[in-house]
Amino acid sequence: MAIPIHHCADLARSVAFYTDILGATVQWRDNDDAPMFASIKWREHEIYLSSHAGDGVAGTATYFPVPDVDEVFASLLRRGFVPPTGDQVHNAPTSQTWGMREFYVRDPDNNSLRFATPL
Repeated sequence: MAIPIHHCADLARSVAFYTDILGATVQWRDNDDAPMFASIKWREHEIYLSSHAGDGVAGTATYFPVPDVDEVFASLLRRGFVPPTGDQVHNAPTSQTWGMREFYVRDPDNNSLRFATPL
């Protein structure tokens, strides 16, 4: 199993997004001064958040296969997620020509979380 590392400028802000909006839980986090590191878990997926200079690149993408992308989208809306206007796949689940139903969410550091279910 691979664990993505999402670079973040402000660990507290990122942890708040992942826990409050996604409903993830914090597995552990360090309590040192910056730079900082944390492990979060969303469903069966683990993600590392790091403010260390060499860890990850802000704007990376992580793909999450899920059983029901529409249910995931609805759960984010219930938690206060406000989809941006513009690109359709960021606004709501979209049936793609390659046989997946997807929607994308950007975290506070512009990392792309891509949720998908086969059509």
